[in-house]
Formats: sequence, structure tokens, C-alpha cells
Amino acid sequence: MADPVTGTMAAVGIGSTLFGGVLGAQGAQQQAQAQSQAELFKAAEAQFQAGIALQNKQISEQNASYAKFAGEVEAQQASIQSRQEIGQTRAQQGAGNLDINSGSNVQVRMSMAGVGEENVAMIRSNAAKAAYGDTVQAIQFGEQADWQKTAASFDTQAAGYAMTAGDINATSSILGSVGKAASMGAGAYKTGVV
Repeated sequence: MADPVTGTMAAVGIGSTLFGGVLGAQGAQQQAQAQSQAELFKAAEAQFQAGIALQNKQISEQNASYAKFAGEVEAQQASIQSRQEIGQTRAQQGAGNLDINSGSNVQVRMSMAGVGEENVAMIRSNAAKAAYGDTVQAIQFGEQADWQKTAASFDTQAAGYAMTAGDINATSSILGSVGKAASMGAGAYKTGVV
């Protein structure tokens, strides 16, 4: 006949092993949920950063358009001013009883026209450089947004993987404790405790 204390101890051991397995499974599930939530938070943060990058891209594109437009307006104003100065010079030459259609008078006005054209070209060039810088920045912001979206996708996948790992760990904990309890029960049976 089996000793009742030893049998009780064996039953308590088997029960505590099973209970430990259940607690381990719950712990694995909670850890998986926490990891999953952390990954989902990272995904949401990456999506937010992607949105900011897209807004910055749009602003940079608008800045490029503005730089082109402002440069063209400034170039037109410089061209008008140059023509006005050439006209004033021609009027002054004529008022001074000089032949405005020959000699150095024509050369002076041609030189003024050349300087005016150079100024207009420089203004347009500077506007194009500013627009190019803004366009490059817009491209960089677009790439940053794409990268953030990709990171968000990976973080979302990682959240799913964390839950799957939690399920596997929980199942493993339960199966391990059931196996250990069965082994303990078999040993107790063989020794005649139960």
C-alpha cells in the first residue's frame, strides 16, 4: 500500500508542474502582446514620420515652383529696367545733339543691352539653382517617406511575428509541463507511490 503523504506529495508535484506550465503560457502570451504593441507603436510612429516627410516634400516642391516664378518675375523686371535705362541714354544722347544712330553712341547702348541681358541671365540662373536645391530636397523627403513607410510595414509584420512566437512559447510551456507531469506520474506509479 502506498504511503498517503508520499502520494499527496506526488500529486502536489504533478499539479504544481501543470500549474507552472499554465502560468508560463500566460506569461508568454503577455510578453508577446507587449512586444506586439511595442512593434505596432513603432509602426505608427514610422507612419507619422512618413506623413511629415511627405508634407516637407510638398513644401519643398512648392518652394521650387516659387523660386522659378519669383526668378522669372525678377528677370522680367530687370529686363524692363535695362530697356528703360537704354531709352533714357538714347534720349540724353539725342538731347545733346548727338547722332544716336552711329559711332560710340550706338556702342554705349549695345553695351548697356549686353549688361542688361547678362543681369537677366544671372537672375534666371540663380532662380534655377534655388529651384534645383528645393527639388533635390523634395526628392530626399520623398525617399525618407518611402523608407518610413517600409519601416512601418516591417514593424507591423514584427508585431504579428511576436504574437505567433507567443503562441508557440505558450504551447511549448503547456506541453512541456504536461510531459513533465506525465513523467512524474509514471515514476510515482512505478515506485508504488500511487
